[in-house]
Amino acid sequence: MSDEKEKVKKTKDRSVAYPGVPLSEAIDFTARLRDALGKGPYSRDEAAKALGHSKLTGPAARKVAALVHYGLLERSGNTYSQSQLSQDILKPESDTLKNEAIKRAAVRPKLFQKLCRRFEGQAVPSMLQNILIREGVSEGAANDVVRIFIETMKFAELLVNGVLIKPIIEDEEGGNAEAQPVSPTVKTTAHAESISSSSVNRIAESEGDFVFEFTGGIRLLIPRTKKTSEAIVDGELKETRNALSKFAAKNMQEESSPDENRNLEDENA
Repeated sequence: MSDEKEKVKKTKDRSVAYPGVPLSEAIDFTARLRDALGKGPYSRDEAAKALGHSKLTGPAARKVAALVHYGLLERSGNTYSQSQLSQDILKPESDTLKNEAIKRAAVRPKLFQKLCRRFEGQAVPSMLQNILIREGVSEGAANDVVRIFIETMKFAELLVNGVLIKPIIEDEEGGNAEAQPVSPTVKTTAHAESISSSSVNRIAESEGDFVFEFTGGIRLLIPRTKKTSEAIVDGELKETRNALSKFAAKNMQEESSPDENRNLEDENA
């Protein structure tokens, strides 16, 4: 076979990118990497060995690539580090935040994101493998991609009773491009510091922020970043939360009597 024909054959056989394992397995692999190597950075060879391979073989490379597809690993040059998304799944602040992070990871692969947008609110087509082939997936891989896609959507609870529900799709900067704005009511009394409505709306529109609620309607809202998430997991926010809790107990008891307020002040002195 001539070099030109070989190039044409490789071009025809080459498939569009897709994760080689379902999301549930990818999360397990990410946890194994974290246990063995920490959050990174580390090389692909080190990652392959931590995943049980003696060297960087094809299957090992596909596993690492899948973690990048789902946004669980971030690549910088020839090194890899665990992402904020993996932190939200492996070390979550709550089950709700973990579930949301899993949903975001499920639609991070561009192919899966495209399918979710196209078939949102519909049943998964019975001939999905043919649709994937027309999208550029090789014929030999199409059935496997269908399996991985369906398993991932079920695991993320984005495929319910055979129907794809509206996904959480992040924009290129990691923001939530699909979420609807939230307008929470923040109640305060004359003793509490006022919070401007513009500040509340700006924070509330980002559904991934950390929200801590205290007595009397006081809310502490912290933008979700890599640094703030690690700080919260490491307990660096504990003193601030305790101070706010004491403040709320002392000043936000609208129904308490002067004697009761005096007792609270004594307890928190």
